[in-house]
Amino acid sequence: MRRVLLAVAIAIAGIWAVQTIYAGLIVPRLPSWQSVPLAWTALEYLPLLVAALAIGFLPRSWGEIGVLSAALAVATTLFGFLMAYSRWTGSGMGLQLERPLLATVASPVGFFVLWGAWLSVMFLVRQRAGHASTDWKI
Repeated sequence: MRRVLLAVAIAIAGIWAVQTIYAGLIVPRLPSWQSVPLAWTALEYLPLLVAALAIGFLPRSWGEIGVLSAALAVATTLFGFLMAYSRWTGSGMGLQLERPLLATVASPVGFFVLWGAWLSVMFLVRQRAGHASTDWKI
């Protein structure tokens, strides 16, 4: 349970940082919505990449990957809805506000697949590197 809560906290912090960078640093400097430079996009998503890397070291077994993926899918979907309905500037607002039923079904499934794939790749890399699943305790 502690690993699940830690993973959710890291993911929410990463998403919050992305949205804060986007709303606070990028949007005020844009001449139009279609002109976000690639370097700014890389800067925007850097906190989420760091969060995903940190979360990738948490699972100790294949079973934990499923649990973490499900928890992260629900948490990131709920946080996305919270941000959309509070009118926080973000990229996912359209689907959540215009088609909430579709977003309610599609977001968790998509996030589950994405987090599951990422955690599986990280787990396989750790196994190939010779680190047994129990060697990475927190």
